[in-house]
Amino acid sequence: MGVLKTLLCLGLLVASAALPARALPEIASDRALLFAACAGRYSATMEHAWLMGQDGAEARDRRAVFVDLLEALQPQAVAQGLSGPALLQARIAAKAAQARLLNLASFHTEPDQQRRAHAAARRAMAPCAALLLA
Repeated sequence: MGVLKTLLCLGLLVASAALPARALPEIASDRALLFAACAGRYSATMEHAWLMGQDGAEARDRRAVFVDLLEALQPQAVAQGLSGPALLQARIAAKAAQARLLNLASFHTEPDQQRRAHAAARRAMAPCAALLLA
């Protein structure tokens, strides 16, 4: 039975590796919104690390990457009709959402709520982390 489980796990691993990677949006304004959201989420993660007595250096560095990407892409996104205030709003909204999840994960009094908030915070960051690993 152990060999069968091993082969099944190996098969699932190979099958999942064959799936296509998530591509960046082709439209510059959509990419800019994604970069703005990631910058906001990493800002919240960095500030939460500070709150918890950590240095937040990894989140700061990742945030800086998305800020640079956003600044480079912003003129093209604006030319496609996306306003600067809309990008700022997307960034602020993502930061607020991530901060709320991180606060719930750290300070909620019910362990089940903490676990769900922690999982939701990880899921929200997954697309951003995947972009940096690609």
